[in-house]
Amino acid sequence: SEVMKLLVEALPSAPKSKGDVLEVLIDHEIVTQSRWERINSAEVAKGEPLGKPRVKAVDKQELLRLGGL
Repeated sequence: SEVMKLLVEALPSAPKSKGDVLEVLIDHEIVTQSRWERINSAEVAKGEPLGKPRVKAVDKQELLRLGGL
């Protein structure tokens, strides 16, 4: 269709960055599946005494701490 042709023509000829994905990850904490499971378990354990399925942690530092980071 004409719309698709216009969209393709508008694409840049080269990618914006040819950098490595590691450049994006440097200085960032990675929450792996096992770390997410630790966070999940802690939230569920906190909710049990209150009769709730969980109590969500919303503070970034608290989430990282619960995940063992």
